[in-house]
Amino acid sequence: MKREILKGQKGFAASDALIAVLIIALFAGLIATISYNIYLSNSSIKRMSKANEYIVDVFEYIDKIYYDDVNNKNLIEYFNNKYYYETDGVTPKQNADVMAGDNITTLNTSFKVIINVQNYNEIEGNEDKLDLVKQITMSVTYKLGGKDQTIEIKRIKSREKLKTPNTPD
Repeated sequence: MKREILKGQKGFAASDALIAVLIIALFAGLIATISYNIYLSNSSIKRMSKANEYIVDVFEYIDKIYYDDVNNKNLIEYFNNKYYYETDGVTPKQNADVMAGDNITTLNTSFKVIINVQNYNEIEGNEDKLDLVKQITMSVTYKLGGKDQTIEIKRIKSREKLKTPNTPD
């Protein structure tokens, strides 16, 4: 009896083929989705590390310069001369992908850097304080997967204690 049933089935039926195609399509879509998500994760990590590299570089530069030299113009000029312009300071680099400014709408690169320096004694409620501290806010904006991603970090620069030589105590 079993032999006769097995001999009666002659290959794949249309329903078997349809089920096989559906399973293949399901797994192909799943594999494509997983691959795309892995690509986005890798791109996110690379872009985030690049943005952090820009921020760390500017913050290290802030450590090297005097308190009075820390202002928007000086920091933006330093950043653009290093990453955006050629050595002449006027010609944009061929493959420059980052530019700094104080307004995001004027920037047209893939990484947009906004630098804002604010004196602590100019913040509301602190007008009576001495000019001893500046707050530097740096944000880097880039696109990932059609969405804008922003990394923003703040840093404090305090006035140096400079002692004039040969002054009486």
